[in-house]
Amino acid sequence: MLILIDNPERRAELISRVRARIDCEIEEVSEALCEGRPATRSLRLLETLTKILAELEVQK
Repeated sequence: MLILIDNPERRAELISRVRARIDCEIEEVSEALCEGRPATRSLRLLETLTKILAELEVQK
């Protein structure tokens, strides 16, 4: 995966938004597991978001 964002302000904004989404998905996974529901979709989304975040942070 290759994400190129030259504008540092835009990159910082995107990193912040991705982190916020990761936090939401972590909460969703926790709730699902506590209720005995599957959390497969959220886990896959967390994996993808984590990869995106890592790619964005490398460009700093």
